[in-house]
Amino acid sequence: MRSAEHDECALAPASAAPFSVQSTEAVTVSSGTAVIPISAPSFNGAITLDGAVAGGAGPSVALTVSNSIPAGFPSFPTALVAKPAARVILSSSAPAPILVIQPVFSGQVTSSHGQLQFTLPPADISAADAYYIAYFDPNNPAAGWQLGWAGPAIVSGDNLTFTSGNVIFEPHTTYALVVYAAGISAPTPTPAPSALPTPTPTPAPTPTPTPAPLQLSTSSVSINGANGTSPITVMQAGYTGTITQANTCGGTAPIATFSATSAGGPSWTLTITAASTGACAITFTGAGNRQATASITTTASGFTINSAGRR
Repeated sequence: MRSAEHDECALAPASAAPFSVQSTEAVTVSSGTAVIPISAPSFNGAITLDGAVAGGAGPSVALTVSNSIPAGFPSFPTALVAKPAARVILSSSAPAPILVIQPVFSGQVTSSHGQLQFTLPPADISAADAYYIAYFDPNNPAAGWQLGWAGPAIVSGDNLTFTSGNVIFEPHTTYALVVYAAGISAPTPTPAPSALPTPTPTPAPTPTPTPAPLQLSTSSVSINGANGTSPITVMQAGYTGTITQANTCGGTAPIATFSATSAGGPSWTLTITAASTGACAITFTGAGNRQATASITTTASGFTINSAGRR
């Protein structure tokens, strides 16, 4: 054990010789909880995942439990020393970790929070230390070792109990959890950020404005003489798309002809030319299928346009 006089935050000395133990455990979720046992020489414990959701059909987890940082992971901070001018400074000493757990899940497992319990050899317990779990996520290597992922532990004899926040374990990914000791006088490690993103609220859809009604410029127009002409203007406020017209003035003996079949809004002036005597109608259509209809009557000396209605 280290002396209570020290002011370093460092990994506690390893108990016994280096070891590495592999095992495979089923991940069984019962009433929203999954319990994964941990066993190694001189150590035992369990990882309890509450609010757990396991993807796939009965995933399993392959565990490697050791007391050294495995190859392929970044160097673990070897010591953290409190200084007045800086919160944390790394030293060059290199004590060994207490316990390293590498889980590899066969399917995705998520947890809203968890509890990790370990029984350590008495040589690894010091009243001068607080105990933490560092976490490394290979899917987020920029975060490095998240030293405050869990802890400080509740210590009872040689038993440590940690509480963790939410976490997502992706399938076929080797994570690392390191149990380490920090001197009580050293700075408290920064808690790790939540692994579950805050949902982004779905923006409310912008309501589509109701198109304005179509309006006609005149309700009655008289023209003197055959082949006379008369304009009619249709308007739909705020609409710059296409306004069309359809009429019943054609046939083998057309009653009237028109200067165009469509034009852009919001205002369109159409010229009507008398072709023969009779009665017919013209209907304009704009945005939102809004329509306005005018009746057309021609006589030998001219014709009359009467507004029949709009909707």
